[in-house]
Amino acid sequence: MVFERVDRALQRFPGLNKMYRGHYGQIRRTFYDVNRKLKLVNTPLYVHWHATYDCNFHCAHCGADAGKRKSNLLGTAEIVDAVKDMGILGVKTFIITGGEPLLRSDIFEVFAEAREAGILGLTLATNGYLVEDFKEELVIAGLSTVHVSIDGPAEINDKIRGIRGASQKAFQALRFFEENGVKTRVLNTLVHKENIRDLKRFSREVYQSPATLWNLQIPLRVGRSRNCDVMCLDDEEIAYLFSFMLKVRRHFPVQIASHAGYLGPLDHLLRPTPFFCGAGVENCAILADGEVVGCQILYDTAYAEGNLKETSFREIWQEKYGRFKMPEKGKECPSCPHFSACRGGCVALRKIEGRCLREIWGDETVFEA
Repeated sequence: MVFERVDRALQRFPGLNKMYRGHYGQIRRTFYDVNRKLKLVNTPLYVHWHATYDCNFHCAHCGADAGKRKSNLLGTAEIVDAVKDMGILGVKTFIITGGEPLLRSDIFEVFAEAREAGILGLTLATNGYLVEDFKEELVIAGLSTVHVSIDGPAEINDKIRGIRGASQKAFQALRFFEENGVKTRVLNTLVHKENIRDLKRFSREVYQSPATLWNLQIPLRVGRSRNCDVMCLDDEEIAYLFSFMLKVRRHFPVQIASHAGYLGPLDHLLRPTPFFCGAGVENCAILADGEVVGCQILYDTAYAEGNLKETSFREIWQEKYGRFKMPEKGKECPSCPHFSACRGGCVALRKIEGRCLREIWGDETVFEA
Protein backbone atom coordinates (compact mmCIF):
# COMPACT_ATOMS: atom_id res chain seq x y z
CA MET A 1 0.00 0.00 0.00
CA VAL A 2 1.24 3.48 -0.87
CA PHE A 3 1.03 4.84 2.70
CA GLU A 4 3.06 1.96 4.13
CA ARG A 5 5.83 2.65 1.62
CA VAL A 6 5.80 6.38 2.42
CA ASP A 7 5.83 5.64 6.16
CA ARG A 8 8.92 3.47 5.82
CA ALA A 9 10.72 5.94 3.53
CA LEU A 10 10.15 8.96 5.79
CA GLN A 11 11.47 7.21 8.89
CA ARG A 12 14.94 8.07 7.58
CA PHE A 13 14.14 11.80 7.63
CA PRO A 14 13.02 12.83 11.15
CA GLY A 15 12.04 16.39 10.23
CA LEU A 16 9.89 15.38 7.27
CA ASN A 17 8.48 12.45 9.20
CA LYS A 18 7.34 14.71 12.05
CA MET A 19 5.64 17.07 9.58
CA TYR A 20 4.05 14.13 7.75
CA ARG A 21 2.67 12.61 10.93
CA GLY A 22 1.38 15.99 12.03
CA HIS A 23 -0.89 16.10 8.96
CA TYR A 24 -1.36 12.38 8.42
CA GLY A 25 -5.11 12.18 9.00
CA GLN A 26 -5.77 15.06 6.63
CA ILE A 27 -3.43 13.67 3.95
CA ARG A 28 -4.98 10.22 4.06
CA ARG A 29 -8.56 11.51 4.17
CA THR A 30 -7.87 13.78 1.16
CA PHE A 31 -6.39 10.82 -0.72
CA TYR A 32 -9.57 8.79 -0.27
CA ASP A 33 -11.87 11.72 -1.01
CA VAL A 34 -10.08 12.50 -4.29
CA ASN A 35 -9.97 8.87 -5.38
CA ARG A 36 -13.64 8.41 -4.55
CA LYS A 37 -14.65 11.46 -6.59
CA LEU A 38 -12.52 10.30 -9.52
CA LYS A 39 -13.76 6.72 -9.02
CA LEU A 40 -10.18 5.48 -9.06
CA VAL A 41 -10.03 3.48 -5.81
CA ASN A 42 -12.84 2.03 -3.77
CA THR A 43 -11.33 -1.00 -2.12
CA PRO A 44 -11.65 -2.00 1.53
CA LEU A 45 -8.21 -2.94 2.80
CA TYR A 46 -9.48 -4.78 5.87
CA VAL A 47 -12.69 -6.72 6.41
CA HIS A 48 -13.56 -8.17 9.82
CA TRP A 49 -16.04 -11.02 10.01
CA HIS A 50 -17.62 -11.93 13.33
CA ALA A 51 -18.20 -15.53 12.28
CA THR A 52 -20.28 -16.46 15.31
CA TYR A 53 -21.22 -15.29 18.79
CA ASP A 54 -20.93 -18.85 20.10
CA CYS A 55 -18.01 -19.16 22.49
CA ASN A 56 -16.55 -21.74 24.84
CA PHE A 57 -15.63 -18.92 27.26
CA HIS A 58 -17.83 -16.35 28.97
CA CYS A 59 -15.47 -13.45 29.66
CA ALA A 60 -16.82 -10.67 31.85
CA HIS A 61 -15.50 -7.97 29.52
CA CYS A 62 -16.57 -9.42 26.14
CA GLY A 63 -17.44 -6.56 23.79
CA ALA A 64 -19.32 -8.91 21.47
CA ASP A 65 -21.35 -10.31 24.39
CA ALA A 66 -20.45 -13.73 23.01
CA GLY A 67 -21.52 -17.06 24.44
CA LYS A 68 -25.20 -16.72 23.66
CA ARG A 69 -26.23 -18.98 20.80
CA LYS A 70 -28.18 -17.14 18.09
CA SER A 71 -30.23 -18.65 15.30
CA ASN A 72 -29.95 -15.95 12.65
CA LEU A 73 -26.32 -16.50 11.67
CA LEU A 74 -25.15 -15.72 8.17
CA GLY A 75 -25.26 -18.89 6.07
CA THR A 76 -22.31 -20.53 4.36
CA ALA A 77 -23.41 -19.57 0.85
CA GLU A 78 -23.91 -15.96 1.89
CA ILE A 79 -20.46 -15.52 3.44
CA VAL A 80 -18.85 -17.39 0.53
CA ASP A 81 -20.48 -14.96 -1.92
CA ALA A 82 -19.17 -12.08 0.18
CA VAL A 83 -15.66 -13.54 0.15
CA LYS A 84 -15.78 -13.83 -3.64
CA ASP A 85 -16.76 -10.16 -3.80
CA MET A 86 -13.82 -9.33 -1.55
CA GLY A 87 -11.51 -11.05 -3.99
CA ILE A 88 -12.95 -9.06 -6.90
CA LEU A 89 -12.63 -5.79 -4.96
CA GLY A 90 -9.03 -6.58 -4.02
CA VAL A 91 -9.39 -6.86 -0.24
CA LYS A 92 -5.95 -7.27 1.30
CA THR A 93 -6.81 -8.62 4.75
CA PHE A 94 -9.74 -10.76 5.93
CA ILE A 95 -9.90 -11.02 9.72
CA ILE A 96 -12.10 -13.80 11.10
CA THR A 97 -13.13 -13.38 14.71
CA GLY A 98 -16.13 -14.10 16.94
CA GLY A 99 -17.09 -15.28 19.57
CA GLU A 100 -14.79 -18.22 18.95
CA PRO A 101 -14.63 -18.80 15.17
CA LEU A 102 -13.39 -22.39 15.52
CA LEU A 103 -16.83 -23.30 16.86
CA ARG A 104 -18.33 -22.59 13.44
CA SER A 105 -18.56 -25.85 11.48
CA ASP A 106 -17.94 -24.32 8.04
CA ILE A 107 -15.03 -22.08 9.06
CA PHE A 108 -12.40 -24.00 7.09
CA GLU A 109 -14.58 -23.92 4.00
CA VAL A 110 -14.55 -20.13 4.30
CA PHE A 111 -10.75 -20.16 4.72
CA ALA A 112 -10.48 -22.18 1.51
CA GLU A 113 -12.72 -19.74 -0.37
CA ALA A 114 -10.60 -16.82 0.87
CA ARG A 115 -7.45 -18.49 -0.43
CA GLU A 116 -9.18 -19.16 -3.75
CA ALA A 117 -10.22 -15.50 -3.91
CA GLY A 118 -6.59 -14.43 -3.60
CA ILE A 119 -6.83 -12.81 -0.17
CA LEU A 120 -3.28 -13.07 1.14
CA GLY A 121 -3.81 -11.51 4.57
CA LEU A 122 -5.96 -14.26 6.06
CA THR A 123 -6.18 -13.67 9.80
CA LEU A 124 -7.71 -15.69 12.65
CA ALA A 125 -8.57 -14.23 16.06
CA THR A 126 -9.05 -17.00 18.63
CA ASN A 127 -8.83 -17.73 22.33
CA GLY A 128 -6.62 -20.69 21.38
CA TYR A 129 -8.42 -23.29 23.47
CA LEU A 130 -9.62 -25.40 20.52
CA VAL A 131 -6.51 -25.18 18.33
CA GLU A 132 -5.41 -28.65 19.47
CA ASP A 133 -8.60 -30.10 17.96
CA PHE A 134 -8.02 -28.60 14.50
CA LYS A 135 -4.29 -28.92 13.92
CA GLU A 136 -4.48 -30.56 10.50
CA GLU A 137 -7.06 -28.08 9.20
CA LEU A 138 -5.11 -25.08 10.54
CA VAL A 139 -1.88 -26.23 8.93
CA ILE A 140 -3.45 -25.93 5.46
CA ALA A 141 -5.65 -22.91 6.25
CA GLY A 142 -3.14 -20.46 4.76
CA LEU A 143 -3.09 -18.07 7.71
CA SER A 144 -0.72 -15.11 7.56
CA THR A 145 -1.61 -13.76 11.00
CA VAL A 146 -3.15 -15.03 14.22
CA HIS A 147 -4.42 -13.10 17.23
CA VAL A 148 -4.54 -15.06 20.49
CA SER A 149 -6.08 -13.45 23.57
CA ILE A 150 -4.37 -13.74 26.97
CA ASP A 151 -5.29 -11.25 29.68
CA GLY A 152 -2.43 -11.53 32.12
CA PRO A 153 -0.80 -14.21 34.31
CA ALA A 154 -2.52 -17.60 34.31
CA GLU A 155 -4.46 -17.18 37.54
CA ILE A 156 -5.90 -13.86 36.38
CA ASN A 157 -6.54 -14.89 32.78
CA ASP A 158 -8.21 -18.15 33.75
CA LYS A 159 -10.42 -16.41 36.30
CA ILE A 160 -11.55 -13.89 33.67
CA ARG A 161 -12.13 -16.63 31.09
CA GLY A 162 -13.87 -18.90 33.57
CA ILE A 163 -11.87 -21.96 32.47
CA ARG A 164 -8.85 -23.45 34.23
CA GLY A 165 -6.00 -24.05 31.82
CA ALA A 166 -7.11 -21.35 29.34
CA SER A 167 -3.75 -19.56 29.58
CA GLN A 168 -1.73 -22.71 29.02
CA LYS A 169 -3.82 -23.61 25.98
CA ALA A 170 -3.39 -20.12 24.53
CA PHE A 171 0.40 -20.21 24.81
CA GLN A 172 0.40 -23.72 23.30
CA ALA A 173 -1.64 -22.33 20.39
CA LEU A 174 0.93 -19.60 19.79
CA ARG A 175 3.67 -22.22 19.78
CA PHE A 176 1.72 -24.35 17.28
CA PHE A 177 1.31 -21.39 14.92
CA GLU A 178 5.01 -20.56 15.22
CA GLU A 179 6.00 -24.13 14.39
CA ASN A 180 3.69 -24.15 11.38
CA GLY A 181 4.94 -21.00 9.74
CA VAL A 182 2.36 -18.35 10.65
CA LYS A 183 4.54 -15.27 10.32
CA THR A 184 2.71 -12.75 12.51
CA ARG A 185 1.57 -13.97 15.92
CA VAL A 186 -0.18 -11.32 17.97
CA LEU A 187 -0.81 -11.70 21.68
CA ASN A 188 -3.87 -9.60 22.53
CA THR A 189 -4.38 -8.31 26.06
CA LEU A 190 -7.35 -6.26 27.17
CA VAL A 191 -6.05 -4.10 30.01
CA HIS A 192 -8.59 -3.50 32.78
CA LYS A 193 -8.72 -2.92 36.50
CA GLU A 194 -8.23 -6.59 37.37
CA ASN A 195 -4.96 -7.04 35.47
CA ILE A 196 -3.32 -3.63 34.98
CA ARG A 197 -1.05 -3.89 38.03
CA ASP A 198 0.11 -7.34 36.93
CA LEU A 199 1.27 -6.28 33.46
CA LYS A 200 4.93 -6.02 34.52
CA ARG A 201 4.90 -9.57 35.88
CA PHE A 202 3.06 -10.82 32.78
CA SER A 203 5.46 -9.05 30.42
CA ARG A 204 8.20 -11.56 31.29
CA GLU A 205 5.98 -14.36 29.93
CA VAL A 206 5.21 -12.33 26.83
CA TYR A 207 8.91 -11.74 26.07
CA GLN A 208 9.58 -15.48 26.23
CA SER A 209 6.48 -16.48 24.27
CA PRO A 210 6.17 -17.29 20.54
CA ALA A 211 4.33 -13.97 19.99
CA THR A 212 5.85 -11.49 17.55
CA LEU A 213 3.76 -8.55 18.75
CA TRP A 214 1.96 -7.59 21.96
CA ASN A 215 -1.27 -5.71 21.24
CA LEU A 216 -2.70 -3.90 24.27
CA GLN A 217 -6.30 -2.74 24.29
CA ILE A 218 -8.31 -0.47 26.55
CA PRO A 219 -11.89 -1.56 27.32
CA LEU A 220 -14.82 0.39 25.92
CA ARG A 221 -18.34 0.39 27.35
CA VAL A 222 -19.75 -2.07 24.85
CA GLY A 223 -21.18 -5.56 25.18
CA ARG A 224 -20.72 -6.99 28.67
CA SER A 225 -18.46 -4.04 29.57
CA ARG A 226 -21.27 -1.58 28.87
CA ASN A 227 -22.04 -0.86 32.52
CA CYS A 228 -18.97 -2.44 34.04
CA ASP A 229 -17.11 0.24 36.00
CA VAL A 230 -14.96 -2.43 37.62
CA MET A 231 -13.40 -3.18 34.20
CA CYS A 232 -12.96 0.21 32.50
CA LEU A 233 -9.83 2.23 33.22
CA ASP A 234 -9.79 5.72 34.69
CA ASP A 235 -7.48 8.42 33.30
CA GLU A 236 -4.71 7.71 35.81
CA GLU A 237 -4.69 4.04 34.85
CA ILE A 238 -4.60 4.82 31.13
CA ALA A 239 -1.63 7.13 31.75
CA TYR A 240 0.05 4.29 33.66
CA LEU A 241 -0.58 1.97 30.70
CA PHE A 242 1.06 4.42 28.28
CA SER A 243 4.12 4.74 30.55
CA PHE A 244 4.34 0.97 30.89
CA MET A 245 4.26 0.54 27.11
CA LEU A 246 7.07 3.08 26.65
CA LYS A 247 9.25 0.86 28.83
CA VAL A 248 8.16 -2.39 27.15
CA ARG A 249 9.04 -1.15 23.67
CA ARG A 250 12.72 -1.18 24.65
CA HIS A 251 12.52 -4.99 24.94
CA PHE A 252 9.64 -6.24 22.79
CA PRO A 253 7.39 -5.07 19.91
CA VAL A 254 4.26 -3.58 21.48
CA GLN A 255 1.41 -1.44 20.19
CA ILE A 256 -1.79 0.15 21.44
CA ALA A 257 -4.98 -0.92 19.69
CA SER A 258 -6.47 1.56 17.23
CA HIS A 259 -9.57 2.35 19.29
CA ALA A 260 -7.40 4.35 21.73
CA GLY A 261 -7.50 7.01 19.00
CA TYR A 262 -4.80 9.51 18.14
CA LEU A 263 -2.15 9.86 20.86
CA GLY A 264 -0.25 13.03 19.96
CA PRO A 265 3.44 12.89 20.94
CA LEU A 266 3.04 9.25 21.97
CA ASP A 267 1.51 8.12 18.69
CA HIS A 268 4.76 7.30 16.90
CA LEU A 269 6.07 5.57 20.03
CA LEU A 270 3.09 3.30 20.64
CA ARG A 271 2.19 2.48 17.03
CA PRO A 272 4.20 1.17 14.07
CA THR A 273 2.27 3.43 11.67
CA PRO A 274 0.43 6.73 12.20
CA PHE A 275 -3.12 6.63 13.52
CA PHE A 276 -5.96 6.78 11.01
CA CYS A 277 -9.56 5.76 11.60
CA GLY A 278 -10.50 3.87 8.46
CA ALA A 279 -14.05 2.97 9.50
CA GLY A 280 -16.21 2.89 6.38
CA VAL A 281 -13.32 4.38 4.40
CA GLU A 282 -10.82 1.54 4.15
CA ASN A 283 -12.27 -1.10 6.46
CA CYS A 284 -15.60 -2.53 7.57
CA ALA A 285 -17.02 -5.43 9.55
CA ILE A 286 -19.58 -8.14 8.92
CA LEU A 287 -21.55 -9.11 12.01
CA ALA A 288 -22.63 -12.68 12.69
CA ASP A 289 -26.17 -12.02 11.42
CA GLY A 290 -24.92 -10.49 8.15
CA GLU A 291 -25.19 -6.81 9.04
CA VAL A 292 -22.30 -4.82 7.56
CA VAL A 293 -21.03 -1.98 9.74
CA GLY A 294 -18.22 0.53 9.34
CA CYS A 295 -16.34 -0.41 12.50
CA GLN A 296 -15.64 -3.83 14.02
CA ILE A 297 -16.13 -2.49 17.56
CA LEU A 298 -19.55 -0.91 16.91
CA TYR A 299 -21.76 -3.97 17.21
CA ASP A 300 -24.92 -1.83 17.17
CA THR A 301 -27.00 -2.48 14.04
CA ALA A 302 -27.97 1.20 14.10
CA TYR A 303 -24.66 1.68 12.29
CA ALA A 304 -25.37 -1.00 9.66
CA GLU A 305 -25.11 -0.14 5.97
CA GLY A 306 -26.93 -3.25 4.76
CA ASN A 307 -27.29 -6.98 5.31
CA LEU A 308 -25.62 -9.68 3.22
CA LYS A 309 -28.82 -11.71 3.30
CA GLU A 310 -30.42 -9.02 1.14
CA THR A 311 -27.60 -7.15 -0.61
CA SER A 312 -24.21 -8.21 -1.96
CA PHE A 313 -21.06 -7.16 -0.16
CA ARG A 314 -19.81 -5.39 -3.27
CA GLU A 315 -22.98 -3.30 -3.56
CA ILE A 316 -22.97 -2.37 0.12
CA TRP A 317 -19.34 -1.26 0.01
CA GLN A 318 -19.55 0.65 -3.25
CA GLU A 319 -22.94 2.31 -2.80
CA LYS A 320 -23.26 2.85 0.97
CA TYR A 321 -21.14 4.35 3.74
CA GLY A 322 -22.28 7.91 3.10
CA ARG A 323 -22.12 8.66 6.83
CA PHE A 324 -18.36 8.03 6.80
CA LYS A 325 -17.49 10.23 3.83
CA MET A 326 -17.36 13.28 6.09
CA PRO A 327 -15.83 12.36 9.47
CA GLU A 328 -17.70 13.39 12.57
CA LYS A 329 -15.85 15.51 15.07
CA GLY A 330 -16.34 16.85 18.54
CA LYS A 331 -17.09 20.48 19.29
CA GLU A 332 -13.47 21.19 20.19
CA CYS A 333 -11.94 19.40 17.18
CA PRO A 334 -11.75 22.29 14.67
CA SER A 335 -9.71 24.42 17.09
CA CYS A 336 -7.47 21.55 18.22
CA PRO A 337 -3.84 21.83 16.99
CA HIS A 338 -3.84 18.07 16.42
CA PHE A 339 -6.86 17.99 14.13
CA SER A 340 -4.82 17.60 10.92
CA ALA A 341 -3.24 14.46 12.33
CA CYS A 342 -6.26 13.09 14.18
CA ARG A 343 -9.29 14.05 12.04
CA GLY A 344 -11.71 13.38 14.88
CA GLY A 345 -10.10 10.21 16.21
CA CYS A 346 -11.54 6.72 16.53
CA VAL A 347 -15.22 6.50 15.62
CA ALA A 348 -15.84 3.80 18.25
CA LEU A 349 -14.23 5.79 21.06
CA ARG A 350 -16.19 8.85 20.00
CA LYS A 351 -19.54 7.05 19.70
CA ILE A 352 -19.20 4.90 22.82
CA GLU A 353 -17.22 7.06 25.22
CA GLY A 354 -18.00 10.48 23.72
CA ARG A 355 -14.44 11.74 24.04
CA CYS A 356 -10.80 11.44 22.99
CA LEU A 357 -7.82 10.81 25.28
CA ARG A 358 -6.10 14.14 24.72
CA GLU A 359 -6.51 15.17 28.35
CA ILE A 360 -4.29 12.18 29.22
CA TRP A 361 -1.53 12.21 26.61
CA GLY A 362 -1.55 16.01 26.32
CA ASP A 363 0.53 16.25 29.50
CA GLU A 364 3.84 15.14 28.04
CA THR A 365 5.60 15.56 31.41
CA VAL A 366 3.71 12.50 32.71
CA PHE A 367 5.53 10.10 30.42
CA GLU A 368 9.12 8.93 30.28
CA ALA A 369 10.26 7.46 26.99
